[in-house]
Amino acid sequence: MWRVAGKFYVGAKESPSLMLRTAPSDSALRASQQATTKVAKVAELRRHIDSLERAGCGGMAGKRVKAPGLLSFGAPEIDETLPWRGLASGALHEISGPVRDAAAFGFVSALLARLAAHSPGAVLWCRRLGASYETGNIYAPGLAAFGLDPSRLIFLDAKRGRDVLWAMREGLSCPHLLAVVGEMEESPVGLTASRRLQLAAEKSGITCFLLRTLPEEGAEEANAALSRWCVRAAPSGPVPGLTSVVAAERWLGPGRLRWRAELRRCRAAAAREWLVEWRHEKGNFTVAAPLCDRPVKPAAAGLAL
Repeated sequence: MWRVAGKFYVGAKESPSLMLRTAPSDSALRASQQATTKVAKVAELRRHIDSLERAGCGGMAGKRVKAPGLLSFGAPEIDETLPWRGLASGALHEISGPVRDAAAFGFVSALLARLAAHSPGAVLWCRRLGASYETGNIYAPGLAAFGLDPSRLIFLDAKRGRDVLWAMREGLSCPHLLAVVGEMEESPVGLTASRRLQLAAEKSGITCFLLRTLPEEGAEEANAALSRWCVRAAPSGPVPGLTSVVAAERWLGPGRLRWRAELRRCRAAAAREWLVEWRHEKGNFTVAAPLCDRPVKPAAAGLAL
């Protein structure tokens, strides 16, 4: 700084505004271009993942899933027993069955068919890798027989049971899913893990089903499921369309699907048991007549059957 004729002047070296600016180097330009490219790739990947998720919704792509509020069985005897007049959506429901018994699979498939009939979205089905060798694989034509489009199911095989639980929690955070199903078999779940699933289902509004193997007497563990069911296979019902008694007696094939569904625990509801029948033509459950499996009375008094 110097003084001329009573005025002060600042030198170029002392003034930041007068300092020369050097051009950016080639390495800095390359780093800036790489950062821009990475941002563009991440955005493209996000768009691709979103398109894959929407493609899993079948012909309902682009529609956002809305929680239906509740899942009705279609049978007033069951719906009126539950405090929500059906199964509450956005909650965890446990369904268990005996070992090597596909009753629980069929029961859940029927529930998913009723859920999918009124709402868009895909179903995430999580299971342990190799479980198909022990409990059997999912049969697509059987799902279609329930009215559930197999193309709306996303199957995920995990290495361990805890990985199945992790995949279920991640699935419950996806807004384009309709429901999440997890097969845990005899693997322990625990109160903490089930509580996380329940909270995730409440937050997203997605219904979650936990498939378990029926534990031994007195070995049932506590969990945070909103309702707990035990489902067993039952003799099939009358064959639809065969009104003639002779034709029904000659029929050797199976009739209507039936299960013995036991509500073991539910908040604000008492434990109950029903003989449930699935109606394919209407896509709903009905409670079978209580006299259907009783022994036939002797034709004449004094004769033993």
